[in-house]
Amino acid sequence: MGSGTLGALPNEYLHYYYFNREAVASIRQAATTRGEFLREQQARFYETARTADGGALAAWERTRLERETTYLAASREASGGWERDSCDLDGGGYDRIALAIMRAIARDERTTLILNVGNRTAVPGLDADAVVEVPCLVDAGGARPMATGAVAPDQLGLMLSLKAVERSTIEAAEAVGAVGASDTSVGGAARSAALRALALHPLVDSVNVAGRILDAAGYRR
Repeated sequence: MGSGTLGALPNEYLHYYYFNREAVASIRQAATTRGEFLREQQARFYETARTADGGALAAWERTRLERETTYLAASREASGGWERDSCDLDGGGYDRIALAIMRAIARDERTTLILNVGNRTAVPGLDADAVVEVPCLVDAGGARPMATGAVAPDQLGLMLSLKAVERSTIEAAEAVGAVGASDTSVGGAARSAALRALALHPLVDSVNVAGRILDAAGYRR
């Protein structure tokens, strides 16, 4: 589904929602999860960085490029075989964004960066406290979100659904923290919030499946 169909420029994450069945099938068929791949990749980096040709920085750049190149690879293939733009591969990691923010604030050098900030009034239809990822003006005064303009009803509906997932997840995490992270018997409010978060997520979309996920994770009733 491209920009002509959506009437907007699509974020690469949207394939999870607009190609739901294909994304789930791709994830289930993958030899490893993304988390497992990154755990193994990072372990290899730390084992070899000190003795790598060109030093630790060169080794990290090779590791980062592999990470960026393989990002969403299986799901990209399942939803049309599109490739990541070269600027996404060459732009560096979050470290460069962090440095750009610090430079803008410390030197009062105004710049525009895409950041996660409180919505205020940037995205109509979302409450002021909702965290949104939007272009921001950054200077000595901090980061200020730029208005995006009106959002199509179907797109706003998806945003609101995912915000409900996020907030239920936070509610569950806070409840688990209150009883202790080592206690997996998270009945009552914690399990209810976690069950709600999973069931509302478009990739789960089932209370029964959500319950089985929690059970498989070891969180007992």
